[in-house]
Amino acid sequence: EVALRHLVHRTLERFEKRLEESRLPRLPGTGVFLSRTGEMPPLVLTRVVDRLGTLPERAVLVTIIREQIPRVRPAQRVTLEYRGNGLYLAQLRYGFMQVPDIPSALRLAQFEGAPIDLNDVTYFILHHITLVPQAAGLRAWRQRLFAVLEERNFAGSQHNNIPPGQVFTVGIPLYLPSRVSERRGLEMAIRGARRNHGRLRSRRLS
Repeated sequence: EVALRHLVHRTLERFEKRLEESRLPRLPGTGVFLSRTGEMPPLVLTRVVDRLGTLPERAVLVTIIREQIPRVRPAQRVTLEYRGNGLYLAQLRYGFMQVPDIPSALRLAQFEGAPIDLNDVTYFILHHITLVPQAAGLRAWRQRLFAVLEERNFAGSQHNNIPPGQVFTVGIPLYLPSRVSERRGLEMAIRGARRNHGRLRSRRLS
């Protein structure tokens, strides 16, 4: 775990150095970049920089952390770190009985001593576009199953009370292998069912 944190820190520092040296043009407003797996910088951020060659003047890199307690109080919700050059790291903490609400959490944060205008925020979300190779027979349904589970995972994770009109989706291809074992297909189906059941239970309890 310590080695992983060190690697993440070094990767973020390299991106910050690149951002400083390249002098990218910055756009007015705030961009919120969501990390799906805790990676820093978020892949969606590097994709935007690579493809568009620009960045909002304030970029907030968001990671959602699930604590092993039922609920996290609002006063402990947000940890914000300013990294310079308009970059902020934001960790949003929720209990396992809570449903993340990213705009409400950002409303609690203070950016340079003042809250941000939520109407001026664009949320950048990464979307894996699953590419299924041409296949037939028994293995084909496993590939299609993986594609469906990935789509449901994206649909379930993108909401978090984010206004749809303020979302900028960045696609990245996810190539499936030509063969998926029966055991692997079953594991994906079980994880997908558990994930959907957990979201439903959280909504009912919140």
